[in-house]
Amino acid sequence: MATRKLQRDSKPPKPPIRAAARSRRRGWLALSAAIALLALASWRAWRLMHVPIDSLLAEARQALANGDNVTTEAICQRVLDHDPHDSEALLLAGEAAGKAGRLEAAVEYYHRVPNDDAPRAALARLAAGDLLLHAAHAEAAERDLRAAIDLDQNLVYAHERLAWLLGVEGRRFEALPYVYHALRQQHAPMGLLLAAGNHDVAFHEQVWLDAFREAEPGNPLPLIGLARTELLGDRPRARRLLEQVRADRPSQVEAYVLLGRVLWEQSDWQALTHWQTTAPADAANHPDFWLMRGYLARQRGDLPTAARSFWEAVRRDSNHQIATYQLLRTLKSFANLPEAVTPDEIELLTRRSRRLEELMETFEMLRSRGGDTELMRRAAVLTEELGRLWESWGWHQVAQGAAPDAEWIAAGLTRLEPLLQPELGATLAAHNPAEMLDLSGFPLPLEPRPASEEADPTAPADTSLAASSKAKSSPAFRDMAAELGVDFTHYRGCDPDASDGRMFEFTGGGVAVLDFDLDAWPDLYLTQGSRWPPKAGQTEFLDQLFRNHSGSSF
Repeated sequence: MATRKLQRDSKPPKPPIRAAARSRRRGWLALSAAIALLALASWRAWRLMHVPIDSLLAEARQALANGDNVTTEAICQRVLDHDPHDSEALLLAGEAAGKAGRLEAAVEYYHRVPNDDAPRAALARLAAGDLLLHAAHAEAAERDLRAAIDLDQNLVYAHERLAWLLGVEGRRFEALPYVYHALRQQHAPMGLLLAAGNHDVAFHEQVWLDAFREAEPGNPLPLIGLARTELLGDRPRARRLLEQVRADRPSQVEAYVLLGRVLWEQSDWQALTHWQTTAPADAANHPDFWLMRGYLARQRGDLPTAARSFWEAVRRDSNHQIATYQLLRTLKSFANLPEAVTPDEIELLTRRSRRLEELMETFEMLRSRGGDTELMRRAAVLTEELGRLWESWGWHQVAQGAAPDAEWIAAGLTRLEPLLQPELGATLAAHNPAEMLDLSGFPLPLEPRPASEEADPTAPADTSLAASSKAKSSPAFRDMAAELGVDFTHYRGCDPDASDGRMFEFTGGGVAVLDFDLDAWPDLYLTQGSRWPPKAGQTEFLDQLFRNHSGSSF
């Protein structure tokens, strides 16, 4: 029994030939699977070659419309496997990746669109720039937006986005060509109109400036925007920020001219002398460069050179409110009106200066009360009077959205629209101060000398012993209140010889020095007393606000 069981349970090993056969079967199976996969891949390749690319792109567009970004990108990748430079597939894939939050992949797709296909390449660079801008990559966004405009000048959204970016970074003069180009394309949202209206005001986009700095720590350009917001407050900080930009980007003109303005307001003549000798190559194209040269010339008492400098500033920006006013003020300072200027031209310049100031006030109110149609009407009227027809048309358009039935809007659009030709500039020539009067015969400022040769740019060029002695004299003060227009007498309300006056009577009034109209010039508010007991509604004694007209008068 035991023997039979042992014999039954003890089976001999399988012959080697059977094991080999099984191994061969597995090999055949693997080979068959490989052949099947190869066949499948070949079929897919054959199908891709035989399925029209247009059909695949149509599938991708449908998937994108359905919000299926993964499928969209997968279909586009099939097309790109066949043709890596297919512009439409790259655009669709970039849009799908961007909507899926894959910024780097989206930008890479957009950058692969070949420049040979200029219309699609322009759209791709615009899309990349817009994505990068929303992600706060300001410098990278600027490169793509500029590239989009280079490929297609008519991409109005690229102009608008670039204008906004440059404006936030404080590069206001750089932004103007893009602002006006968008307006000439009859694209006029309120933000763009406000940017066109006041060329000096900061955008105060602190959140975006902080985001730009965090996303691109090595990009110093947002510091210009931060410095511009500090001009009315912490000027030493504004100076430090601008010096930092200058050290990193010495060719940056906006930072250069803004630094000059800070140095002027700080009366740092030694630093200002050095500033003049370090002008970037393109500084002479900036109106504020000439504005500063005008200030320095007038400080020296050189009125002809000051007038020429302010005129040069207006030539570069016909809507520069400060330069226009300073030009007018300088011309009025001549003992006798120069032969090149007529009383009628002075009157026209006076009217334009006042209108520009009124427009600045209107824009300041619009920033806080954007939906006020009366303010929009005022902006439309003033811009038309100033010869700024594109802006006037834009304000009519914005107002029409808020008050579609207003008669003044329909009348204004009927009057303006026939005049809006593509070649029409930002300002009509007949309203441009640089066209109204010709000061090209006035002397230009001398080229600044190195700081080692000139200690004080505001001092007259006098090396006499008397001048040397005068430089060492004590500071002198004189009462200029009446000369500057500050005419105010405080009424105490009590007998100055009596000893029983009330405290608020014998202590006198008070004065506040504040920038009431936010034009960077300090205004004066003087408080007044009254007879005792005070009467409601009395007009005999009133507080008075004296508004500073750019340092010339109150």
